[in-house]
Amino acid sequence: MSDLSLVRRYGVYHVHGTIKIPGQDEGVRVRESTGTARLKDAEIYRDKLRKEIVERALHGPVFNLTFADCALIYLEKGGEKRFMKPIFEAFGDNRVRDITPEAVSSFALRQYGHMSPGSVKRYFYTPFNAALNKGCKANGIAPVTFEPPRVVRTTVEPAPQAWFPSFFEAAHFRIALIVLFMTTTGARVSEACRLTVGDVDTSTLKALLRKTKNGKPRMVPLTGVLARGIERLIVGEYLKPKDSVFGYAARWSVNQAIERVCAKASIRYYSSHKFGRHAFAAWLLEGGSTLKQVQDAGGWSGIQTVADSYGHLEANPIHHLMRDTGSEESGLLVDTSLTRTPHQQRRKNQLRAETAVTSVAGMVGGTGIEPVTPTMSR
Repeated sequence: MSDLSLVRRYGVYHVHGTIKIPGQDEGVRVRESTGTARLKDAEIYRDKLRKEIVERALHGPVFNLTFADCALIYLEKGGEKRFMKPIFEAFGDNRVRDITPEAVSSFALRQYGHMSPGSVKRYFYTPFNAALNKGCKANGIAPVTFEPPRVVRTTVEPAPQAWFPSFFEAAHFRIALIVLFMTTTGARVSEACRLTVGDVDTSTLKALLRKTKNGKPRMVPLTGVLARGIERLIVGEYLKPKDSVFGYAARWSVNQAIERVCAKASIRYYSSHKFGRHAFAAWLLEGGSTLKQVQDAGGWSGIQTVADSYGHLEANPIHHLMRDTGSEESGLLVDTSLTRTPHQQRRKNQLRAETAVTSVAGMVGGTGIEPVTPTMSR
């Protein structure tokens, strides 16, 4: 198949010759040092070099494609980069053809062994497989996928209706508004944090979520209460089109603010996902919507995810809570800090003072629009 020979020069063996490639008229000429003075090691080097050159010529991009190549293509196409750094450091120089299930499992255990199976899948397997898939497809190669750990889904527990009035009464206007936004639109907390003034059209009651988890932009409807609240925040803080509407930098700052309000109101703490997407899906299903309608409304990538998490709620009694499918959830806010006018709020404060109840600030929002803190984005 080849006529490679070993030539000793200056004490080191070199490989000389031309490798013949099956099905090709021209061979591959080789002039390369083995880097060793031992004949046995030089022969091993020569045989390995011959095999690699033939495979490279026969298989094309699949031979030299590395995970780094795949990761760069994945990021260029808009892939999520926040989980990629440790994965890139571990597998960047590895050729895709050389990555084994054992190596993948070993890294997952070493790097993410302290996490739950669901977190391991989210932080490692999902971006890892997504990068491999993008890189392989871009090079005309069959996609390579590694099986993630099995995740046992638990029954979701959305925040109950009775929780919201108590929360809104104790909340600052800003945190109350982002909670209402996530609950009525099904937006994830990261999507709500990224929402800019330019993405909101209060005249048509719509907002655009530009970057979502599945990579597809999503237009969401706004209730009248929510639209008026956003307008008040924009005007009150002189926000510009590129400014964040709600002013929170990330998920943790939102959840910290929620925790403070819950402690103040002496109510149970629910994370942003439980009063946001969980409540959104649960209320739609209980209002008579189908799983497919919930999938489309919430922007879930697959109906199976909705069925696994919320299917048990589909036949529950109708609540008519969502706008256009029974969105009366804003009725929960009647006579709360979010819906009172400044005059009504001042009157409410006066009545409270007369009855020895602690007064709140005289403006929309039980305790006013709180100042931006270092945990926020502005």
